Amino acid sequence: MTEGKGINKTLFKYLGFTFGVAYVIQILVWRVAESANASGNLVLSSAAQLIMSAMMFVPLLGVLVSGAGLKGMGWKLKFKGNIPVLLFGWFMPAILTAIGAAIYFLVFPAHLDLTGQYMVEIGQGAVLEQMEAAGMTYTTQIIISSISCITYAPIINAIVAVGEEAGWRGYM
Repeated sequence: MTEGKGINKTLFKYLGFTFGVAYVIQILVWRVAESANASGNLVLSSAAQLIMSAMMFVPLLGVLVSGAGLKGMGWKLKFKGNIPVLLFGWFMPAILTAIGAAIYFLVFPAHLDLTGQYMVEIGQGAVLEQMEAAGMTYTTQIIISSISCITYAPIINAIVAVGEEAGWRGYM
């Protein structure tokens, strides 16, 4: 019975810390993103994204602050015999996203905008101007983003997601 009370105490510490810090960071991101949108400043927009990425480590910090510990969470990546599963996990989100986009744009073809005109209409024309000043077209940006989503982005996202996995899956 005392063990259950200890788990509850640790759990409440974890949840209190994790949600408390996450809400503070969310408010900070909201303010930074609001400033970025108002000014069209790409540096502020990037700062908001970096802060959001850092926030993903809050659940890991919550585990450590609560005293729950990291033992027994299965941190060892096993490649042998798991290559098909790993490849499925790597490429299937991109495949499903492409299928979903194809279906969506077949149903709503007028929504497909490869020119960036929609960004101009919603007041993000400054972003297009900054891209063009850097020598990049909107279509090139779409292609680069698509390639990065399939190649290196899953690795970067896996590194950033470790914090959430440790907290929500590993501990909880």
